Amino acid sequence: MKQSDARLFALTLSLSALGCGDSGHATVQLSPTSLSREVIAAQEDVSPNFHPLPIPAELFEMKILSVYLSEDVDPVSMDNTGRSERIWVNPACPDANSCRDSNVDYFDLTDPTEANHQLNSQGPEIETGSYHYVRVEFCIGGPQGKTVRYKTAGMTEPVEATYGGCGVTSERLEPAVEVTGGSTVTIALEYDLQSQPLYYTEGGGRCASIDTPTPCLGGITLTPTVVR
Repeated sequence: MKQSDARLFALTLSLSALGCGDSGHATVQLSPTSLSREVIAAQEDVSPNFHPLPIPAELFEMKILSVYLSEDVDPVSMDNTGRSERIWVNPACPDANSCRDSNVDYFDLTDPTEANHQLNSQGPEIETGSYHYVRVEFCIGGPQGKTVRYKTAGMTEPVEATYGGCGVTSERLEPAVEVTGGSTVTIALEYDLQSQPLYYTEGGGRCASIDTPTPCLGGITLTPTVVR
């Protein structure tokens, strides 16, 4: 793929401490790499005899309930350890703790311009400290319905599916992002829609799951980088 064939939409997380006290605020924006329609069509013409064969997403939408920072994560249980701070809650939620995926609509992650506008709209206070992870939550206690909607160039209509689990945890940020009194920090959070999360299985152009008839639905890796 040539660099000119790719478009990068930034997901940034801006953290601002308020004065010299023990609180701050955060706003978040979303970052996929996406391909031109011509490159997507060319890749779909390839016979899917590889395992797996990535299929770039022409459309990829996800329901998002909340976004938060976590000081750390238990590597076995994946529970938060230490401090965690919500930085955005979907305004369609009745409240942060009882929200369900059935309460909210999809966010477009292919071109997250509107999603970023929404995610930057609240800026709640957060406690100053060190945070290693950004976590994106799209259901609580298991999904009540479909949580993802996607389409590739070879599909006539978008398909709704259920993403495994109830959230996506970013890769570990080393060193941790430090939120201190009076500081502003921006985190770029990148994800790839070229090689994940859609793919074909070996020997056939479809997925065996009844949930995702074509193609298979895998996972998204969120890669955080402090940019200032």
